[in-house]
This record gives sequence, C-alpha cells and structure tokens, in this order.
Amino acid sequence: MSNIQHKPTPVRMLLLGPAFMLFTLFTPPLFDGMPVEAWHTLGLALWMAIWWISEATPVAVTAFLPLIIAPVVGIAPIKATSPSYAHPLIFLFLGGFFISIAMERWNLHRRIALKAMSMVSTKPSRQIGGLMSWLRLFYLCGCQIRQRL
Repeated sequence: MSNIQHKPTPVRMLLLGPAFMLFTLFTPPLFDGMPVEAWHTLGLALWMAIWWISEATPVAVTAFLPLIIAPVVGIAPIKATSPSYAHPLIFLFLGGFFISIAMERWNLHRRIALKAMSMVSTKPSRQIGGLMSWLRLFYLCGCQIRQRL
C-alpha cells in the first residue's frame, strides 16, 4: 500500500461541485438548441470534474455520482445508467487488479522474475532472450483472453 498523506479538503470544493449542478438545474440551457438533458449532464460533469481534481471526496465516490444523480434529475433512467458499471470488461479489469495486488503482497512478481532469469543463464544476452520469451508467452495469454471476449 502507498503512504499517501491525505490533506484536508476545503469545504468550498465540496460545495462548488453541487453548486454547478444546481445552476444547471435551475437555469435554462445557455446554448441554442441544447437539450435540457445535455445541460444537466454538463452540470454533472462539472461536479465530477471539480471533486475529482480537488480530491474533495475519494475517487470511488465521485465515480458513482452518475449512477445516483442521473436518474434523480432526469438525465437517464437507472436501467440506462447502471449497465456501464457492470460491463464484462470492468470485471475483467477488477479481477486483474485483484491478482496483481495479491502478487505484489506475496512478492510473487519477484519470484517469477528470479525464476525466469535463473532458468536461462547468467549471460546478459541469454537473459534478454529469456525475457523476450516470457513476454511472448504473456502476450499470447492476453490474446487468448481478448478472443474470448
């Protein structure tokens, strides 16, 4: 885990994001021909951008704003908003992240690297060849995963 120090979030950033959303809710679109839903989406995007850049809340909270806010203000129904959060690729990435965290926790990545290098030789030219062979194997595994999707 990282040792990132979290600084206190200014209250103004917590309030500025929702203020943009409220502005778009209570004013007509400023651009001619812009649908009201698009105007509200702009407010939500500004809210998310402010919270994301200022780190007013954790990124996970900011990421779930569209799931909660879009149906409430009439941007899109929940059935249209929620599938983006359950796409199969999201679960593929999530599984990969879990595996990488477990590998790092138990130093498996170092063990694999040391085993791969010890299998080829101590000569640098052979180690580069061995590294290329391992990378080719991982690339082929990735191709198999992509074909199955």
